[in-house]
Amino acid sequence: MNLTKIEVFQRWNGLTLREQLLAVVTIIIVLFYGFYSIVVLPLSAEKQNIQRKVIAQQEIYQYLNTLSEEVKDLRNHQQAQTDLTENAVLITRVDASSEQIKIKSAIDKIIPEGDSKLIIWLDVVSFDQLIDWLIELEKNQAISVAKISLLQDEVKAGFVKAKIELSSQNK
Repeated sequence: MNLTKIEVFQRWNGLTLREQLLAVVTIIIVLFYGFYSIVVLPLSAEKQNIQRKVIAQQEIYQYLNTLSEEVKDLRNHQQAQTDLTENAVLITRVDASSEQIKIKSAIDKIIPEGDSKLIIWLDVVSFDQLIDWLIELEKNQAISVAKISLLQDEVKAGFVKAKIELSSQNK
């Protein structure tokens, strides 16, 4: 059905005014629908897609921030655990060596000080055994005497009361 311009105009002129108006309105509606389908819908869909991507990126950002805070907390906790472990290891080494030298019963009190220090109170211990123990700590346990305070026992000769500050040489 090939129509020339003249045939189209002849058919158009053959329509009543009401039919011509209806045809014009139909053509306008079809053009608007075509414009809406070809231009507006794809742009709207792309806008929604971009909004979803932005929301997903924001959720990822929030998750990573939360994860970052958890990592910081874990690192801080791990450092605190390491410090506690080093103190526990220091106490264990002191305890084991005091048992070996047989002066553990004279230990009155042990107080951890900081990361690698201990303060120990000894109640009536043989001075010779104390010196042997301190040598053992220095040579074999890498624990040195930072401060020492001795008080001669008035009842037993060769026995002392002591307050000793020990520190680990590993730090």
